[in-house]
Amino acid sequence: MSFLSGKELKAFKLFTDSPFHNTNKSLHQLNLAILHYYEKEKPLNPERIWKRAFLALNRPYKSSSFNQELSKLYQLLEQFLIVSNLLNDKAACQNQLRLSFYMHGADEQFEKISLQTIPSSESNDWKHHQQALNQWHDLYSYPSIRPGFQDRTYPYKIQAHLDVHYFLMKLKYGLDLISISKTYNEPHVISLLQPVMEATKNAREDAPLLFLYRQLILLNQDFDLPTYDFCRDFYFENFQKLPKAEASFVLIKLLNLAFEQILNGYQHLDKVCLKLYQFGLDKQMVTVHNKMAVYTYINIVIYGASTQAFEFTEKFITDYQFHISEDVRETVVNLAVAYLAFYQKNYSEALHVLNRIVTNNIIYKVRIGSLSLRICYCLYEQNQINLKMLTSKIDAFDKYIIRDEKIAKTRIPSYENYLFLIKQLIRFKKGNISLVDLTSIIHKTTPIVAKNWFLQKLEELKQG
Repeated sequence: MSFLSGKELKAFKLFTDSPFHNTNKSLHQLNLAILHYYEKEKPLNPERIWKRAFLALNRPYKSSSFNQELSKLYQLLEQFLIVSNLLNDKAACQNQLRLSFYMHGADEQFEKISLQTIPSSESNDWKHHQQALNQWHDLYSYPSIRPGFQDRTYPYKIQAHLDVHYFLMKLKYGLDLISISKTYNEPHVISLLQPVMEATKNAREDAPLLFLYRQLILLNQDFDLPTYDFCRDFYFENFQKLPKAEASFVLIKLLNLAFEQILNGYQHLDKVCLKLYQFGLDKQMVTVHNKMAVYTYINIVIYGASTQAFEFTEKFITDYQFHISEDVRETVVNLAVAYLAFYQKNYSEALHVLNRIVTNNIIYKVRIGSLSLRICYCLYEQNQINLKMLTSKIDAFDKYIIRDEKIAKTRIPSYENYLFLIKQLIRFKKGNISLVDLTSIIHKTTPIVAKNWFLQKLEELKQG
């Protein structure tokens, strides 16, 4: 700790006391003991430090135990340095805050946020930083665009750790910035990543996480299927070498890439999504504290049912329903059962299940509305007498997405295009447009909800 100033030593004490940054109370006690003797005696006596830190716990001194705890404290010090560098970079904080609002569909609120709300490490108030960092999705994981660790000299060992953290986190930060660049049309983000991409270009088996992050960035810039398949297989083969949190992050990014490319016509990637989710279930990466996100639960059902893995999907719905929060469990499970029935072509049963769901949650209402439209169209295909019911559903959904102010503005074009394409399918059924025109319209329309389903309908129509 000799390279830290007195002010930084005090800040690190507050950092180790923050439950957000450190959940291991013994590390805070060890840090306090070290600081107590730091100015009084040199060299420091490990046994005296241990007794002061753990006297109340009656933990006997062992050099191996001391070294183990000291190593953990050293890792915490590395995190502290990363956070300190980042919180002083308001540009990086602003970018991450923008990402947070984007992920919550509140894009229009971003411009109302002043940079004055972003904390600075100069305040040394790590407990207050907890709330801000929670809101910004563990902000410390995203380092500054500027090379923040090159402005100062650290001991070789910690400098090596910081360099690795720097490259890893900058690439991780870059992956999320690419998502923003696509939404906000900011291609300059790519140029910002070029220096770190160049510096890590030789990363491979000796640094699997660096390699995976680089490949994910390249795939986001220019997707090609062979590279994606190689990247996915490399992930499976090197999973044991990755920290669990980072392995989960890579899994999410591989899934997001597949979701995006399914909309671009890579229909077979739905099987890849199912395989990735099954891998995540097997490695216990899709639940946190025994809870599963609703969208994860529904997505697994959709990709299981759409690939006709019906036995797996039925078992999943039953086995994992109690991982969903109790307050929404009934709604979510009914929605899952409806999706399963829909892909099994039990359309009347699927519609019956949807009709008994009562909810005011906008996410579920949109899903119920869009699925109901597909079900009603399929019933119309079976019997034209169902056209009236289908047109009624179209009108109701159209009015809903226009009037409900809770729907994010960025999502509305996808729903409008979804309605537009269902109307085009009806026009084709009535003989008002040709199959060639319908094919062109479906391929050109973007963004859109459930594009894979429209592409499947095209294949069915081409096959007669």
